[in-house]
Amino acid sequence: MTFSLILAWVTVLFSIVTAFKYIARISKCKRLNHIFHKIHIPIGIALVLTGLIHGLLAGNFKDTGLTDARLGTVFFSFNWGTVCFVISVLLGLSYLLRRVLKNKWMKIHRLLTFCFLALIVIHVADVGIQLPSRLTSKEKDAVKEKVNESAAFSGAKLKDGVYQGEAEGYKDTIRVSVTVENGAVTDIEILKENDTPEFFERAEEITKDIIEEQTLGVDIVSGATYSSVGILNAVNNALNICGGIKE
Repeated sequence: MTFSLILAWVTVLFSIVTAFKYIARISKCKRLNHIFHKIHIPIGIALVLTGLIHGLLAGNFKDTGLTDARLGTVFFSFNWGTVCFVISVLLGLSYLLRRVLKNKWMKIHRLLTFCFLALIVIHVADVGIQLPSRLTSKEKDAVKEKVNESAAFSGAKLKDGVYQGEAEGYKDTIRVSVTVENGAVTDIEILKENDTPEFFERAEEITKDIIEEQTLGVDIVSGATYSSVGILNAVNNALNICGGIKE
């Protein structure tokens, strides 16, 4: 979701700022070192908080609103983002326990910092660079227009058979099997998908609307836009590219 993506980039920014504390220290510039010394702890706390909120909201679709968001979809699974958060917490603990750790705490703190920055890079590389502006209203309309180019179909246009089609979903290709009997779509089966399960289950409800209304011009499932559009495009692909539409 957009809010989660914004928090993700804010967390990356905070990570860079906290790392500059070390750079300011070795630069031997007193003024620069003083500035980063003052903001180091507040930024570190903010980093942990933004990382936590981002992690809890991660896994929701980009057009999901805060009221529809599900918490902890991927946060409690093993992924690089969760590892980053754990390291950030350990960074904070190493500072809080500095008197207990004594001379060792700074070495531990720096080692954790290097690990954290490296994991941030790995995490970004793993999920890809995603910007909050990726899903705009204009893009939504363009996607809907693409789906609705051949939205209307009826018994007079379809020939009986079973056809397969595929299209891009949120994470990967969605492949469907469409059954046409007596000129009507009677069954749509999902053969392959790799989207977030709880959201794809919501998007999959769109197949019932297609069969009931005998059209691809059905409403997109709110909060599961990419998956539902992927299903529509896959069905469209099955009926057109794979020969389902009569000439």
